[in-house]
Amino acid sequence: MFYQVIGIARDWSLILLVLEAMLLCALPLFILLQVTKWLRGVLPRVRPALKGAHASVIRISTGIERGLAALRAPFLWAEGVQARVHGFRRAWKRG
Repeated sequence: MFYQVIGIARDWSLILLVLEAMLLCALPLFILLQVTKWLRGVLPRVRPALKGAHASVIRISTGIERGLAALRAPFLWAEGVQARVHGFRRAWKRG
């Protein structure tokens, strides 16, 4: 009799654990479903703004790249002149 009661209690505890796990998994899935529905409604209205923001970011990035290239140019020129002078000196010494 005792082992039957223990077996029944074990079975009911497993059933309750499975139900609890199902409920705990269903809640985040329900929230995710609601968020997805909300995004589907909001995205068509937000998409033009996102495209404009993307274009602005690309424009700013291009400007920064141009500015960095302008800052880098004199140093590259000086490095090139120095390399040419050293090359000329080596060639002159070899005669």
